[in-house]
Amino acid sequence: QGDDQPLPRDKPEGSMRTRDAAHASSWLSKDLTHKLLKVAPAAYRTQVNDL
Repeated sequence: QGDDQPLPRDKPEGSMRTRDAAHASSWLSKDLTHKLLKVAPAAYRTQVNDL
């Protein structure tokens, strides 16, 4: 909903291949976490693990 920004990268000039990644991590804001855990499952009539 208006948050169509690319994820930040540590090395923008580096490879984007999964096989070259040592690990990946990300985090969500408190508001987005709430939407993922509560709002989205209700909208799709499912459980959070199904998403």
